[in-house]
Amino acid sequence: MCKVLTDYNTRYHTLPRGFGFDPFHSDLSEFKGNVVECFRIILENRNENTYKKIKKNVDVKGLLLAMQETVEDYMKRKKYGKKIGRATLSDLVYDLKWSEIKDELKPAIGIYIIFRYMWEDVDDFSENINDLIKEVHEESDADQAYVTLDHLQPVPLIVQSIEIIDEEKEVQLLRIYFPVHSVCHSLTNEAKHSFLKKVDRSNSQTKISGLIDSSQEFITQMYTEYDSRNRVFGINPKSFYYFVRNLTNLIALTIALINIFTYETVGEDPDDVQQESVYEIVNIILTIIQICVALALVIMWAYFFRRRHQAVKWERMIDKNVKKQGILPTAIVKKIERGEYEKLEKDECMSIMMLKGANSEEFKTVKEEPSLF
Repeated sequence: MCKVLTDYNTRYHTLPRGFGFDPFHSDLSEFKGNVVECFRIILENRNENTYKKIKKNVDVKGLLLAMQETVEDYMKRKKYGKKIGRATLSDLVYDLKWSEIKDELKPAIGIYIIFRYMWEDVDDFSENINDLIKEVHEESDADQAYVTLDHLQPVPLIVQSIEIIDEEKEVQLLRIYFPVHSVCHSLTNEAKHSFLKKVDRSNSQTKISGLIDSSQEFITQMYTEYDSRNRVFGINPKSFYYFVRNLTNLIALTIALINIFTYETVGEDPDDVQQESVYEIVNIILTIIQICVALALVIMWAYFFRRRHQAVKWERMIDKNVKKQGILPTAIVKKIERGEYEKLEKDECMSIMMLKGANSEEFKTVKEEPSLF
């Protein structure tokens, strides 16, 4: 299976296989991603014999080059250079869409996770991956000589890990690697600080309970923030809001500095001051601009924070409804699963909305049925 990822994937090999001259064709990338996923699951199960066989026979050099090619193609299409700074890299990770992570970058992410499973110890991984990069560097052409772990970004920043306990395994404490969903970068500092203020810190149990109770609210807020990042005419509305907020501060500071350095006292009375007409005109123009920008800021604030506030309130109402009425009835769930939307009554649709919410997958699925809406 490893040969699928490492060999016969040039543009001349993909043509007779139905992928044209594009070695990064979406269908081929999906197939490669599924192969990588198979390797990942095998290694994740921690079967010692299988693990040793894979570690012995897998073409690690070929996997590294396949990972590099996937990242290179993605960065080229995004018009990023081979070397980008940390600030730009953070913006890149923040702007990543989940579709890009699970489709375009899936093979590269999967290969990186395979490497993490092969060399689980942090120092062991660092040593082996650097030796592998050095070895590939020495065998590669001049145009590939720049390859380092930094140039395989943003993959290492996307992949995170958690530790779980599996009592059935010989080594019970297991580390599981996974790509972080794009929406997770949308948890605001305000939400974090609000949670830290309200959560009961009496003991570990109350803290965990508080986190679980707040998690659904966090998820709703994150999706609201994530949706607000959708670009309109190439502009990120949320970023534009913060730009306008900084602009109002800059205009106010400019007006204050003009007043400080252009007002002059007239006569002996320190309260008797005047300003040249040209500065007065500039002040009037800047004040008018400030008022217009401030009004725009208020409108944008109402738009963004009203949606967030409504999402939070809606989620709290759903939580109360579930506690009072219980979960969504099985009969309704089965109708949705079978696609029997025409059999749903008005009361059942209301139950879906009140117990799952307007942003739930169930309600979105029902909403697409023309006979109901």
